[in-house]
Parts: sequence; structure tokens; C-alpha cells
Amino acid sequence: MSSHRGMLDGITGTEEPTPVVQEIGGDAEEKAVLGTDIDSSISIMYWIKGLLFGMILVAVPVAIGLASPRTDVPHVVPSGLTAEQLTDPVQVYSLWYTCYGPVILFFALQIVVASMAAPALGYDMIEERSPDVKIKESMRSNLTSQGLISALYLTIVAAMLQADPPTDEVGALINQWYGCLLIIATFLTMVSLSVSIICLIYIEPLSDNATLHLISYGLMYFGEPMSLCACAFIDATIAMALWVFGKYGLGVGLIGCTALLYCITRVYVVYNYFAAWKNDELDADARRVREEWKAQHMHVGTISKDDVKQVTRGKAVKPSVKL
Repeated sequence: MSSHRGMLDGITGTEEPTPVVQEIGGDAEEKAVLGTDIDSSISIMYWIKGLLFGMILVAVPVAIGLASPRTDVPHVVPSGLTAEQLTDPVQVYSLWYTCYGPVILFFALQIVVASMAAPALGYDMIEERSPDVKIKESMRSNLTSQGLISALYLTIVAAMLQADPPTDEVGALINQWYGCLLIIATFLTMVSLSVSIICLIYIEPLSDNATLHLISYGLMYFGEPMSLCACAFIDATIAMALWVFGKYGLGVGLIGCTALLYCITRVYVVYNYFAAWKNDELDADARRVREEWKAQHMHVGTISKDDVKQVTRGKAVKPSVKL
């Protein structure tokens, strides 16, 4: 019946009217969503449970490593020392002071910087989004790209970690730094990849407005893959420079560091150029609403009041601690 009607319409020159579908998530509706108060407090109980679960898993490789036969912890010995001087503890510097300790501090600094930068990066990705662009599609594309980049970085740093060290002596300082930086980069890319997958899974069944609610609920998690990848990139490039020093000597190593300096500077400059760009399609009212939303949600997070009461056994404490 419908085919006959279509043929008749073609003969008479009339067309069946197309039904009008109302667009969901317009500019006014988005402003209303942005103005909604959303509790984005971080639950400290999640951290406690996560640490307990992680300690159980980490205990397995630690136990195997401690039970495995091994040599003494290698030491870095200053050149030119005699055999008698080697027995003097003052003359022998343990790798805990020259490598492991500084690496732990460097890793802690990266976690702090990445956590502080994650909300800003998450907001920067959607700050200049045009009014007619769907927030869900935009964030899905960004997360997919971040996940692919994280997976690519993971294969690179894992291959570097399993390759030959810069020198043949395992206990050499340059080898120890090389291995530590690469193992940190490996696990940072693993976290970046996992967070990207989790965010993609949870925004997939949502509408545009619900996606915006979810972003408001945890803005830092949408920028965390990019910040962790940036830290992994820095670790891998430093490790690469160390490998060049160990394999080809001081001259080639200095040339490599010069190229590394340009690489880091160039990436930083290009990012800031794009971050400073303003979209002319956004009017003053839309920018005002987004700035208010930014002031409310672009933070690392605060401990929720319920968790503070649990930790302090019912005492009312203002949740001002940042995580």
C-alpha cells in the first residue's frame, strides 16, 4: 500500500511531510544542566578499599621476589677508590640514595602534578565546544583517542623495558634509573588506558544531558588519561636519553638531550596555543555559564562529609582536605 502511495505522490508532485523531531540537549537545556548543583566529593572509603585490594595483589609478586635467590643490592662506587677504601661505609653510596629514593620522590611528584592537571585538561577538551556539537560524541571521541594513545605508549615503554639496558653492568646507576623510569611509565600508561575504558563504558548508555552530569560528577577522571600519558611520555623520553648516554657516550647523549629539550618545548608551546584559542560561536552568556560551571567542578576533589563523619566517629568536620 505504501509503495502505491509513493508512486502516486511521484505522479502528482506531492511529497509526504517529514515528521519534525525535536532536538534533545539544546543550548538552553545545556545551560540548565550546567547550573545544576552536583556533589562531586570524593569518597575516602573508595581509596581505603582500593588500597587494601591493591596491597593484596601486590603482595604476590613481592613475596615471590623476596623468596627468589638474588645477589646483594648493588652499590655505586666512586671511581678511583682502592680496595681499602671500599670497606669504608662513607665511601660507598647505596643506590637507595642515588636512585631508588629520588625515583620514589619523582614518582610522587608526578602523581601530584598529574592529579592537579587532570581537571584542567578535562575541562580544556570541552571548553570551546560549539553549541551544536553533542557533548557525548565529543567526549567519546576524546576518550577513544586517549585510550589508543595510551595503548600505543604501553607497547613502546614495555618493549624498552624488556630490551637491553644502557650498559652491561646491571647495578650501574644509569641502568637502575633507566629501569625505574620505564616501569613507572609502564604502569602510568596502564592506568591511563584503564581509566579511558571505564569512562567510555559509563558514558555509552547515557544521553547528552546525563553525560554532562557525569562529567560534572568526575571531571578530573576525563582528563586523567591525558595527564598520566604526559608523565609517561616524560619518563620514557628521559629513559631514552639515558640509553643513548650508556650506548654511545657523552657526546651523542648531549646531542640527544638537546633534541629532547626542543621536543618538550615544542609540544608545550603548541598545546598552549590551542588552549588559548577562543571559539567565536560562543556568546557571552554561554561563556559565563561555563565559567561558573568550571569554578564549581574544576578541582581535584574534596572528601565527602559522610566519610569525614565516619573517619572522625560522628564529629562534624568541614571537608577541606584535597585529594
